[in-house]
Amino acid sequence: MLPTGIWVQYVSRRPLITLAIAPRSRILVLMAERCPDTILFVEDEEILRSAVAKMLRYNNYSVLEASDGATALDMLRDHEEITLILLDVALPGLSGREVLEEARRIRPGTPVVLTSAFAENTIDSLFAGLNVDHFIMKPYRITALLEVLQQISGIR
Repeated sequence: MLPTGIWVQYVSRRPLITLAIAPRSRILVLMAERCPDTILFVEDEEILRSAVAKMLRYNNYSVLEASDGATALDMLRDHEEITLILLDVALPGLSGREVLEEARRIRPGTPVVLTSAFAENTIDSLFAGLNVDHFIMKPYRITALLEVLQQISGIR
């Protein structure tokens, strides 16, 4: 058992987890610092959107969800805290390309990660001339997505 008054820090998931043993008590305090990133997750497949959003929240991200491009753009205009966009390529209504073009006008410099079951060369041709920060092919593992998000955030 650790003596009282000692702080132990380690990385478990993302970001830092701090364990503290309060002096003169045997109470163990666990504080998970909230990740500073707020992700706008745009995905029309409800089951996938719900599952991935839940895993991102479990890993301390704040997540806003949109099921179509028009809703995503409204949210991007209304929520200044959005720092990253996770965008499905095939959406009802506005296409992923149209959403990306408008997002670049609304929030230039906001990183965008495209997701799709299409091959990367198809994505390259569909999004030619647009700055795409990263592409992750479906189906993807949550660990692979988290690695991409950490790279973009500059957190190793």
